[in-house]
Amino acid sequence: MAGDLRLICVTKRMPHHGARAGYSGLIPHLGADRIVAVPSTGPVRWLGAATRRLRLGRPPGSDWWGAHSAAAELWAMQASLRAPSVVHVMYGEDLLGLSSYLSGPRRRVVATFHQPMARVDALHVPRGAVERLDALIALDEAAAEGWRARFPGLAVHALRLGVDTDFWSPPPEGAERKRTCLVVGAHLRDFEALLGAAPILSSAGVSLDLVGVGEEPASRLAKEIEVRRHVGISDEALLALYRTCGLFLLPLGGASANNALLQAMAAGCPVVCTDLPGIRSYLPQAAARWAAQGDGPAHAAAALAGVAASVGMRHVIFVPRTAPEAKIAQLLVYGAEVNLVDGSYD
Repeated sequence: MAGDLRLICVTKRMPHHGARAGYSGLIPHLGADRIVAVPSTGPVRWLGAATRRLRLGRPPGSDWWGAHSAAAELWAMQASLRAPSVVHVMYGEDLLGLSSYLSGPRRRVVATFHQPMARVDALHVPRGAVERLDALIALDEAAAEGWRARFPGLAVHALRLGVDTDFWSPPPEGAERKRTCLVVGAHLRDFEALLGAAPILSSAGVSLDLVGVGEEPASRLAKEIEVRRHVGISDEALLALYRTCGLFLLPLGGASANNALLQAMAAGCPVVCTDLPGIRSYLPQAAARWAAQGDGPAHAAAALAGVAASVGMRHVIFVPRTAPEAKIAQLLVYGAEVNLVDGSYD
């Protein structure tokens, strides 16, 4: 940072994200002078003792993330930090309450929010803490507009999420893709839509690879279609799945930015996803590269789009402008909206 200004990042450890995933992946690029990483778990007895000793409140959402175990570090920094500073709370939904420990006349507090507005309401983020922010960052323009409407005097910025495209990259040109559909993640996923599509996908000879999907939805899907469940895999193994799957499926019940979507696009996957305002702004520049080997991905995409249309859902499929017209026509017959895109995602 220039001069005496200090940047402090308050983040949380995300055990379900790999080293290259999650918003905290930005921290190495920010040049932060200090990083306070809130653990995801902590001994309940120790946390209770710390709470009583420091007379701390209960920041909404922080109990799950063990936020009180980081409060002592923040408390000590209050006394030692003299230089002007910017405090960036990387996950505002869970950690905004902790920002009060670093507030002061020479400090500016910024928070990033990842969830769609309906989800923020469900988490009961304290209005007063938001109003005291010097700036708020949302990850898509739709969410930013929601924050501006609710807090007219607050400086709100839309900042797009990104992924490491040096790592999440396409396979060599001409590489063959399998007759498989890849599903990654569980948060805000619409598994009911996927369950509805599973029998048709199965009849087309397509199977599912599930990464980070809970046991309950995976078990239900396994009754309808061949399923391979991957648990605790490395980033390298996930990249291999992105590079070899015939189609990446992202049925959503709500979302702002989505790491899995950006990773899949960067790896050159054909993508079928639910059309949501928070996702839409990430897609016009996407390169959802069509599999050149066989018609498996086209059949799978058409099947999912057909089931989605039958239950009143709108799905959008992204293919390159060079895709054969016959494949595009097939998708349109099944009620999908097809967007043609250029270039590579970066």
